[in-house]
Amino acid sequence: MKSLRTIAMAATAMLALSCYSAKAAETVGQVGWWKISYLSDFAAGVCISSTVYQKSNILLEIFTGYDTNETHDVIWGISIHNDAWKGNTKNLNALFEMVKDGKVFNGWTVSNMPPLKNGGWFSGVKSEVINNLADATNIVITDKDTKKVLGNLSLTDSTKAIKAAIECRKNHTPVVQATRTSPTDKKEKKGDVITGTGFFVRPGFIITNMHVVAKCDGAPIAKYPGFKGEVAYFKAGDDQNDLALLTTKLVSDGIAKLRTKLKLGEFGASYGFPYGTLTPTFTTGNITAITGPKNDSTMFQFSAPVQPGNSGGPLMDSMGRVLGVTNAIMTTLAAAEHLNGAVPQNVNYAVSSATVINFLSLHDIEAVEEPNATKLDPEEIAAQAKKFTVQLTCNAKS
Repeated sequence: MKSLRTIAMAATAMLALSCYSAKAAETVGQVGWWKISYLSDFAAGVCISSTVYQKSNILLEIFTGYDTNETHDVIWGISIHNDAWKGNTKNLNALFEMVKDGKVFNGWTVSNMPPLKNGGWFSGVKSEVINNLADATNIVITDKDTKKVLGNLSLTDSTKAIKAAIECRKNHTPVVQATRTSPTDKKEKKGDVITGTGFFVRPGFIITNMHVVAKCDGAPIAKYPGFKGEVAYFKAGDDQNDLALLTTKLVSDGIAKLRTKLKLGEFGASYGFPYGTLTPTFTTGNITAITGPKNDSTMFQFSAPVQPGNSGGPLMDSMGRVLGVTNAIMTTLAAAEHLNGAVPQNVNYAVSSATVINFLSLHDIEAVEEPNATKLDPEEIAAQAKKFTVQLTCNAKS
């Protein structure tokens, strides 16, 4: 929790300086109506994307920087301020809701955001909150008691503004330098073997599902069939979108190239290591829905057969580009609950590449995107996947 406390302190200090009216931060750029600033006085350096909504006089700030701990972990925060709220925020029961295409898909109450003396709230947040913020079209702030709308904040250009803040952070090394130490090996306890799949998005970096590694007792092992494996250390996770980023010394034979725009009905192929086998499987099907359950835009549905162990593997198009990360199977029980007993076949889900790209960018990893490519035969797609896809294994926590 040190990271959240650090970023909260930075937010308090920034807003206490009359929202940049004093010499609080250096302006380093502009993206649309968002100002990008850098503040070196707090944490180990903080970059801020901020915008003022003239009609409601609300200031929204999204900031990121480095923790003051030894490894300078990346930290994120949000603050919302309005002079008219001064003295009232302590008793105001407000609800903040993220909206996309007219539908609420995430939200929080001010009980999770400590009030500021000069009118507003701040909070250190996890990276997945920022990921969702980049995907939203607006934030609606409502008084839960009176149902009065306190603000409807457009998030136009927020994705670009967040990326600009990330670039600002990359361009400013931590104010207090420290040597990053490698994690120490932890002896794994006896337990069930957990298996899954992952794939390289950059040399030394593997993407997989959070649920694949969340129950590991120690770091998982990443390996290609027939070769010695290497430890893959946990670097970052997104519980809500079921994504995990691992770092490893295993040398990759290739890097996945991602594509973000889906087409309903198009070809989709899955590659992975089901049931712990070191013999990979390659199955094909189609994109059967461009959203996940309850119209979740961070996921999509496909029909290529997958089994336990495929989780975290790539779902590719007809040109071998990764469309998403396999992460869920509609089980018989789930089907019975949602479809009154009618059990569909090959109803599977993947986290979209757009969500993966946002997640990686929050942690200074730039995914390789390829908008144009040549159509491949299925065996050529499988050969490509073989180069960048690995099996992950670990012992379960006892």
